Amino acid sequence: RGVIKDYFNEEIASNKQVYQIHLIPENARSIEEIFFRLKTILNISDKKIFSLRKKIAKQKPWEPIIVSDNLNWSEFSRINLFLHELQGVEPVVSVARMYKDNSSAHALGYVSQVSAKDLKNKKYLKEMSVPGIAVGKTGLERRLDEEIIGCWMQSLEDILETNKEAMEKAKKYDFLKNDMESLNTKISSLS
Repeated sequence: RGVIKDYFNEEIASNKQVYQIHLIPENARSIEEIFFRLKTILNISDKKIFSLRKKIAKQKPWEPIIVSDNLNWSEFSRINLFLHELQGVEPVVSVARMYKDNSSAHALGYVSQVSAKDLKNKKYLKEMSVPGIAVGKTGLERRLDEEIIGCWMQSLEDILETNKEAMEKAKKYDFLKNDMESLNTKISSLS
């Protein structure tokens, strides 16, 4: 999502990097084993595990669930250390919405995951089809939703275009490299 700035050009809504743990039930050999290991690695409570089981029961097995959100670096690296034992678990670096001042929350609003109602009412979301995208639910976040998401989508398109250009340059380089190698071989054979 794009950044929202006030009249004085100060950021009042922005994004920050967060560390998450996702679980894809379909990829896990044993959900119970995963929960046991996560409980010991991250000190997840029984209440949280009960909540996760309910989420798993409600959704499709290939859809990821967020096991833990906003981990610190120590917890995130600990998961990565034991990742070989955690089939179906994925450490994810994501983005969370940050608000500078809670006193303006009523005007700024908030963001949340896309709902079926959002998909029905907002045509631009149907065209995007980006899993895990957050949309504005109230306030300025809702009012400016299409423009703010558009900033993010434009950035993504710029990144993809840059990668495409880099790949084309790499292909040209490989082509030239192959030509040089064959030329060197021909020269060597003449000597």
